[in-house]
Amino acid sequence: MWTVISDKQKGLIKAIEYLLPNAEHRFCIRHMYNNFRQKFRGLQLKDLLWRAASATSIIDFNVEMEKLKTCDKKAYDWVRERNERHWARPHFSVWSKCDLLLNNFCESFNKVNLKAREKPIISMLETIRVILMKRLHTQRDNVLKFSGEVCPSIQRIVENNKKNSHNYILVWNDHNKFEVQG
Repeated sequence: MWTVISDKQKGLIKAIEYLLPNAEHRFCIRHMYNNFRQKFRGLQLKDLLWRAASATSIIDFNVEMEKLKTCDKKAYDWVRERNERHWARPHFSVWSKCDLLLNNFCESFNKVNLKAREKPIISMLETIRVILMKRLHTQRDNVLKFSGEVCPSIQRIVENNKKNSHNYILVWNDHNKFEVQG
């Protein structure tokens, strides 16, 4: 079971259906938005599209789509022409353990890999190997610099959540279980 995230280039849809008939094919929402904004501009439309794509339930998705429809009917119609199972999180298959909306990893890899792409295949692979080896070494050195139980980026998120915790109320549920409201 594969999940493929592409930029929706012509031919990819049919090629993926043919080569990987059981794969879930998704479109990178950033690439979809780039096409969307060629016709529909504005921060509000951008936010509505992204909120619909990243909604965690079909109900929330429908709410955001109704807001988009109210804001700009043509933008709504443009989005509705695209099958939501390819771009909206609540319509993704439940068997896939991937809920990504973007292919940022590939974009980042391609940016780092510019030197290697023009080389013959063996030289390209060797260049990629060296790039990855250097990156792993750098990451290992960074990990060795901290002594906490979690990495610094996660620790920053935890600290930020602690600062904002005054907005939430714990309600005792049973023994050592609580419900968080807020």
